[in-house]
Amino acid sequence: PYYDASQILVSAGTIMVNADSLIAAQNIAINLLNQPIAGFSVDVKGEAISVSSMVFNLAAGETSGTALDFTADLTNIVLVGPTGAVLAGPVDGSTTSNSITFTDAVTFQPGITKVQLKAKLGTDFATNDTLAASTTPSSGWTSATGQSTGNSITAAPTSAVSGPSMTVRRSSQ
Repeated sequence: PYYDASQILVSAGTIMVNADSLIAAQNIAINLLNQPIAGFSVDVKGEAISVSSMVFNLAAGETSGTALDFTADLTNIVLVGPTGAVLAGPVDGSTTSNSITFTDAVTFQPGITKVQLKAKLGTDFATNDTLAASTTPSSGWTSATGQSTGNSITAAPTSAVSGPSMTVRRSSQ
């Protein structure tokens, strides 16, 4: 049979974000670059989609000591793609928010793209502290635009997508 691909009409693409089950809860080190914080699977259908801003929320559990201003103690936070290439960042945490925002435009191609949130943990973290990240794509992934249609697209789901809780380990010296 004959199929004329030029007759395909994409009315709007979709983008769905899920936790990546391949990024499991694990131990992460203090004062080393590229420690895994969370993994996400981005499923794009219909057309390539460019996202101009992505917000990730961070939560820490402290096992001892005084209140940890943990977000400010995270630096060189990056979003990396499946090949390890940096897609967005680096950004540093701040003392004013428990979230970080990437403002680098990232274009996701149709299909599933696995991404990881990675960071360097400062020395204020202690052994057995925990760290987890989440994102709410419908409100935190903004200015998503279909690259073929130019249409504005709302990322899904509307609920938070959470990565596993990572356990901080300080090396003995």
